Amino acid sequence: MGSVVESSQTANVIQSTCPQHATGLDQVSVASIGHAVKQIVSHSNQLKESVAGLEDLGNSVNELVDQYRV
Repeated sequence: MGSVVESSQTANVIQSTCPQHATGLDQVSVASIGHAVKQIVSHSNQLKESVAGLEDLGNSVNELVDQYRV
């Protein structure tokens, strides 16, 4: 009979902690999403700077080519 009582108590503990675990998982998920968004923004800014640098290089090449046009 003791194992039935222990099993019942264990089931009650598990049931009572499930909402807490779900809340914890939600918080972890939101934090992970927030971190991912910050990384995406950072990478987007780096990409924007790289594109601007490539545009400057392209303009420099065009100027050099213009100097040698006949």
